[in-house]
Amino acid sequence: RARSAMVQLITKVVANKIESFGAKEVLFGAGKFLLVGSVGLEKELKNLQQEFDEWFINNYFGLAGLIISWVEVNKKDLENQNCNIRKKLKKLANKNETQKLNKFSEILQEKAVLTNPESEELELCDFCKLRESKDEVYEKKVCDICKNEIELGSILADSKYRFLSLEKIEGGKEIKVMDKKVWFLTEVKKNEDVFDITNGKMGKFPKWPLKAYVPVKEEKGKKEIKTFEDIQEGVPGLMALKADIDGLGDTFRKFYFNSFKKFNRLSREVNFFFANYVVNLIEKKYEDIYVVFAGGDDLFVIGPYDEIVKFAVDVRDKFVSFALQKATISMGLVMFKHTTPIHFVSSWADEAEKRAKNLDGKDAIDIFGIAMKFDEFKKINTMVKCIFKKTKPSKSMIYKVIELIEMACGVDEDITKTEWISKFFYYTNRNIKNKEKFLELVPLIEKYKEKVLPSIYLQLYKLREDKNGKS
Repeated sequence: RARSAMVQLITKVVANKIESFGAKEVLFGAGKFLLVGSVGLEKELKNLQQEFDEWFINNYFGLAGLIISWVEVNKKDLENQNCNIRKKLKKLANKNETQKLNKFSEILQEKAVLTNPESEELELCDFCKLRESKDEVYEKKVCDICKNEIELGSILADSKYRFLSLEKIEGGKEIKVMDKKVWFLTEVKKNEDVFDITNGKMGKFPKWPLKAYVPVKEEKGKKEIKTFEDIQEGVPGLMALKADIDGLGDTFRKFYFNSFKKFNRLSREVNFFFANYVVNLIEKKYEDIYVVFAGGDDLFVIGPYDEIVKFAVDVRDKFVSFALQKATISMGLVMFKHTTPIHFVSSWADEAEKRAKNLDGKDAIDIFGIAMKFDEFKKINTMVKCIFKKTKPSKSMIYKVIELIEMACGVDEDITKTEWISKFFYYTNRNIKNKEKFLELVPLIEKYKEKVLPSIYLQLYKLREDKNGKS
């Protein structure tokens, strides 16, 4: 949560430094910016690049960096955004890519090797394993950078902090951003220059929705953030969801070269959907879903498995409507216990999201390791829920169904596995009262094979919850 916000804050601080030389912001967002200034800023920009290189080398040892690239343009071409400016923008993009391959000078590369604490006998931070520890947080050794990020993450989850100032305001909570500071505040006066960082409605101040939503509980009259153990109470497990818009890069590139206005509007609207609308939706409708980050075109949330599945379908449908059926979104969902280390969960969700995005045409969901189109999942899940509701199969019968689906998936390799259908009829006749309804699963399995499994698993987990809501 903190690192997602820190990328935006660092970008803003850097853009402000360049603006102090007389440049003006044209585009800003997703860790990038485009500014326009008068000719003659090359020396200042080179000095800034050197300053940023040293900061990233000293603090991230070359694992992260920031690139400033520039080209000379004609004012009239820029205003009309004609063929000439498109050529210049493409030249700027190529220059930026080239600089990424040579982020740091040879001197700084040498310095990085000499100052990397991995090559020295130092007490390393328990969180990043890169920098020397200077303090303790949660009974673990922590470096200054990680401690700052942990503090930022806590502020973003704290409901009382609702404003952000880039200039010092008394009573604000300080957070370091490179060599500068920003201030988070609970209340502000009408004349103060601040951003509203909440996900609520537009108010008197400019909006920059950096805040996350986290579930809270009342304990002894105090509000406390729910732990993952609290969120899992009453259900067999938690589920993590990562989502990403399909093919957005191509659309952005098209607008970038043809219309700054359209690019800027699209960028802001996409960010608004995730950072503001989706987070607001969670707060009102899915109170036990924990937002890790939401912004740009990315989403990472964690919650009870059943809430996450409903939320996934809800967000997908709302996004397609929001995009006027001209864009789609793909998601990866993974189930886990509250004791699972979060970095494993994040990695598994990344892999699931990639599998979903690898489907032709995308608009897909990967759940329990099986990828399919969203419309397929919705249709299958609706039918399976209806069949199970009317037939009420036992756990042992559901396990038999899972075995038979796995048999059906192997028919192409082993012809003897076609007997899965006769076995399905046999077990249904012995164990199910409403046989006709339960046999509706057969054509569903024949058509969709393993894609039926996630919906079966969901029904199995639902059955494992007793009348008191305990698994």
